[in-house]
Amino acid sequence: MPDTLLAGYWDDGVALLNPHVKSAEGEWEAWYLAPWKPGATRYRSFWDLAMDELSLRYPS
Repeated sequence: MPDTLLAGYWDDGVALLNPHVKSAEGEWEAWYLAPWKPGATRYRSFWDLAMDELSLRYPS
């Protein structure tokens, strides 16, 4: 994980951006890791990670 960029802390986990996996628009893949989760949850972009977190906190 040395090439990832720390995008921020979320609850008790971290959001990382992976420059080795990019979308067609050039956005880096985002990962969410927490000590209570096995492995990483992967998202196509930081936007997708943020929207997923917001939908969990504020369901419509």
